Amino acid sequence: MTDKDMVKRFHDFFGGAFYLCKRRKEHHKDTWRWRINGKGALNTIDKMIDYLSKRRKEKFKNVVQCLKIRIKRS
Repeated sequence: MTDKDMVKRFHDFFGGAFYLCKRRKEHHKDTWRWRINGKGALNTIDKMIDYLSKRRKEKFKNVVQCLKIRIKRS
């Protein structure tokens, strides 16, 4: 995304990291990226779940289920 303020809002609300990605071609703009992983990512999606499509909700449930199985094996 090229709007730093929007990416910063995500960062402020959810945590994680945001950083500048230099443009790859002369006619492109610099972009900003936000990134979160681990428990923070699960907590973030949990907050967004009501706004996701049915298909994405199912994908999230599958990921959480797989993580629960993996944690039990550890």
